[in-house]
Order: sequence, then C-alpha cells, then structure tokens
Amino acid sequence: MSEEQPDAWTSTARWLHWTAAIAILVLVPAGYIMANSYGNPDPDVHRVHILASQVHQTLGLLLIALVIFRLFWRLRHPAPALRAAMPDWQLRLARIVQWALYGFLLAIPLLGWAALSSLADVPGFGPTQIWFFGHDGFGAAGMIPRIVPPVPYDAPQLLSYSSIASAHRWLAYIAGGILTFHILGALRHHFILKDNVLRRMLGMKI
Repeated sequence: MSEEQPDAWTSTARWLHWTAAIAILVLVPAGYIMANSYGNPDPDVHRVHILASQVHQTLGLLLIALVIFRLFWRLRHPAPALRAAMPDWQLRLARIVQWALYGFLLAIPLLGWAALSSLADVPGFGPTQIWFFGHDGFGAAGMIPRIVPPVPYDAPQLLSYSSIASAHRWLAYIAGGILTFHILGALRHHFILKDNVLRRMLGMKI
C-alpha cells in the first residue's frame, strides 16, 4: 500500500462503490417482496415470490464477490485524504463508518446464504432452492454449495434457518441505519460544507 494518500478515488473504486449501491437499491426491496409473498397460495403472487427470490438471492451472492474484491482493492489503494479542517473525531468516525459498511455488506449476504443453506426443506414448497439467474443452485448440478449443514426449519439449534435469518434481518436493519448516516454525511459535505467529498466519488473534477 502506498504511504501517500491520493487526491481522488480511482475509477475502479468508484465503479465498485456505485455498483454495490445499485445492487442494494434492488435487492433490499426484492427481499421485502420475497419475504412478504412467501406461502401465498395465489399462483400470481407465488410467481412474484419466485422472481423476487431470484433477484434477491442472485444479487446477494454477487455482492459477496463484489465486496471481497472491493476490500482487496481498498487495501491496495488508500482512500483519498479527508478535509484537514475536519475535527479528529469526525475523521475517525468517517473511517469507522466506511469499514463498518464493508463488514456489514459482507456479513449480511453471507448470513442470507447460510440461512438458505441451513434448510433441509421449505414447508409447503418442498426442497430448498436458491436461484442464480434461473439456475437451481442447491439442485442436482450443485452450482452453489451449502455453507452450513441443512436441518429442519424449526430445529432447536443455533445454525437453523430461524436463528440465521433473524441475524440476517437485524444486521440489515443496523446496516440501514449506518448507511443512512453515511448518505446524510455525504450530502452534508456537498450541500453545507461545499467540499469535494461527494464529487470525488462521482468522478467530478475538483
């Protein structure tokens, strides 16, 4: 890693940032639809459930790969220096928020993958499925491995669907709060402090 901090984000860093942002904007509402359409006997609603599942699960798996690559890139390419006029506590808080988001963006989809892996079967739906662009990843082809052993839905153990899915959901709530704080901070820099923090991530001249 270079000891000198650059003046702007690299184009790769910007691409990774906004790609992850778009993925989150799509997979979060898809996950909400997936959860709230589950078990509905209406065939049309069930088709919506399948589509939302495909979108949410596929983007979640892709997000894991994206975040891992982004962390690798970030460790090799330092972030641009923040405003020297900012108090030390704000500089530290900004870095803490950035690294917390990296952690949440990796942990949350991994928990989603683990939750699906943990299911031996889905009540009313038969064998567990995970969709990757229409491919049944837990099916005979075995494109996507289970990362925890499958057990019955209501198994009284830590690595069961109910406990893992609960952790997945609550971490998403916490991450949503931190992400909101991150966005508000960027807007504050752009519209109130009128500095180059947001412009650098947009690739605008500074």
